[in-house]
Order: sequence, then C-alpha cells, then structure tokens
Amino acid sequence: MKKVLPLFVICRLSAPALGQLAPKETTPKLDPTNSQLDAYLLRWEAEMKKIKTFAARCTRTEKNPVFETTDRFQGTIHFMKPSYVLLHMAKKGDDNVYDRFLCTPNFLYQYVPSSKEINVYKTPNAKPGQQRDDNSLSFLFGLKAADAKRRYDLKLAKTDKYYVYVDIIPRSAVDKAEFQKARVVLNKATMLPRQLWFQQPNKEEVLWDFPQIKPGVDLRPAHFARPKLPQGWKWVPKRLPGAAGAARPKTIRNQNR
Repeated sequence: MKKVLPLFVICRLSAPALGQLAPKETTPKLDPTNSQLDAYLLRWEAEMKKIKTFAARCTRTEKNPVFETTDRFQGTIHFMKPSYVLLHMAKKGDDNVYDRFLCTPNFLYQYVPSSKEINVYKTPNAKPGQQRDDNSLSFLFGLKAADAKRRYDLKLAKTDKYYVYVDIIPRSAVDKAEFQKARVVLNKATMLPRQLWFQQPNKEEVLWDFPQIKPGVDLRPAHFARPKLPQGWKWVPKRLPGAAGAARPKTIRNQNR
C-alpha cells in the first residue's frame, strides 16, 4: 500500500511537534549575512507568513524501484491556515482511482473508494495561540527557518535564474522512518514551492509538482465542512496513530490501491 499522506504535503498526524524533536537550546542561530541558505530560509519564512489561503494545481509521481512501476496522479489542494486542507488526486487515465482527504482543526476525513467508506479521525487541538504543526503543509507554507534547521540537515544544493534548490536530510528517528532524503524547489521570485521530491525508506520516490499556486483565494471554514456521505457509502470511525487502544502505524495509508 502506498503512502498518500506524504511528508510536508498533507496531515502527517503521527509526527510530534517540532519542539519535541530537539531541546530548545539546540536551535541554531541564523546568519543571513554570511550564509546564502539562511538568507533564503528567512525570506521563505517571511513570504509564507503572508499566505493565509491558497489553491494549487498539482501532480504526484510515485516510482517503485522494486516493481519498476510509475504511478501518476493529478488534482488540486485547497489550504487555509491554520490547518484546513482539501486534497483530491486522481490517477491519470482512471478517475475511479483517487485520493481524497479533508483535514480540519478537529477531524480528518479519508475517502476509501474501493470499500465505499469515509474514515473519520478525530485530531488533537493545538494549545491556545499555537498553530498545529502536525499538518505537514506547515513546512511549506508555515516555515520557521530556525525550527527547520533544527529538525533537518538543510543544504543549499544550487540556484539558477528561476529557482532555489534545498536538500533535506532528517535528523530524528521519527522523520527517518518517513523519508531518507528530500529536495524542495522554490520559485526565486515568490519563494512559493514548485516541487517537492523525497525518497522513502523503501527507496520509493515521490515527486510533487505545483505548476500553479494561487495565494489569497476566497476560502472560509464552510468550504471545509463535514462532507456529505455518498449514496451507498458509510462512515467508519478510526483512532489516530498513537491514540489509546490504537495501533501505531507511521502514517495513515491509502486503502484504495
């Protein structure tokens, strides 16, 4: 079964908060004057703070080196801070095979077309005044430069006329269980993400491409309301990974394929 709650992109609910991964005293100091990477990270952070909502067209390509297969999906993501996400990705050539998730501050709804079910997970609330960072879009659109450098080994791989390329290596056991290495490509003019590539521990590679991102779209909590149950489908209550009495998988996985 393939992972469809990918790193940095959608609701990695089993991950602890950034602040739990390393002591506060290990937070690195940023030096934008002498470090080009730090300068880009701080600019990225500043630009992402301005974004409250966005809609994006995206594609996802999954390569499995063991079975020598490549699966391609295309669709959209709608996002509103602090933690509202609607994702729909359909397999190219077969719209009946798709991933669909709705994430709110209190619930995650996972569509399982193969069994005509919607899994319902109750999600933990953030403390007052604190933005939840278990929503993995917080890395791309809620980046805190110092936290990112503390959590990951970051390297400025290269830059060109249009893009900035940052390589990412996990530091913690939690993140190493999710991915071995990653690369994010940022638009140099806007600092919006263009691509996110990562390699999972099983060597499978996933590439997300965002050819179009529109910040500032008119989104409200009502756009992320509890979905209507399609005819013939059923609700299935689920426990979050790590919840009392629940199994503890590293991620919630797609059950459609």
